[in-house]
Amino acid sequence: VRFAIATEYLLCEDAGAAGDAHLRREQLAKTLATLTRCYRDARDAPTEATDRSDSSGLPFPNEPEMLCYQLLLRLAPAFGSPCGASSLHFSRVLRGAPPGALQSEAIAFALKAKRAHDSGNAATFLRLIEAKECSYLRACCLHEHVNGARVHALRVASATWNKTDADLLTDVGIETLRLDARFVLDDESLNSRARVTAAAAAMARACGLAVDEAAGTAALRRSPFVAPSSTSGVARDAFRPRRERFVDAKAPTAKGGFFRWRALIEGKAGR
Repeated sequence: VRFAIATEYLLCEDAGAAGDAHLRREQLAKTLATLTRCYRDARDAPTEATDRSDSSGLPFPNEPEMLCYQLLLRLAPAFGSPCGASSLHFSRVLRGAPPGALQSEAIAFALKAKRAHDSGNAATFLRLIEAKECSYLRACCLHEHVNGARVHALRVASATWNKTDADLLTDVGIETLRLDARFVLDDESLNSRARVTAAAAAMARACGLAVDEAAGTAALRRSPFVAPSSTSGVARDAFRPRRERFVDAKAPTAKGGFFRWRALIEGKAGR
């Protein structure tokens, strides 16, 4: 499960792998469902679980972690639009979980992510992924919703921001779209600031919003918001899946920068 979650994120920019993503996710969902049944069946056979508990008091200490991934991977596809099937799945998983798992930090995190996602609170959702409580694998699970959160943030901004003023694209990129984490932004790096501005302009333009890239400004209320179409080349390029620096920064690596696969798979890092 850990390997599958990490590789799905690491392959997000690979066009060749994108076609089979739904098949991999389907197999991952089946694996997690099978694992949940294994935990349940093992609890019904106390002699098999007697010697497996740790300081948490749970017979299977990894169960809260796996339940968390199962919940995070079943968020509704559309950001800000709670899906009945998603909520039903959440309820079903939580009903079958043992009390010790329900009281865990992992389940609390999954519920916090669902609240931010379903309520359309893009700022909270993006900051939650950046927060320390969000591990590498949790961030990998939530990564597919990052662009949806950014689109929703632009939708809200276009409806609420000052109609007459033009906002700096760099500020829009940093404060609203959280793009600085992708581009390693600092005060001395004009190149990074230019990349943030260009990315913010592309995203705003893909949503039909008024942009003056030469002046580095966006007037988000001077034109109506239009949901970016998956068939539009502009939208596909602006919102294509990309690895994010705030996710990569959480990855378990050794001093030489090599990804620590064994530590990740064994649960010693990245959880």
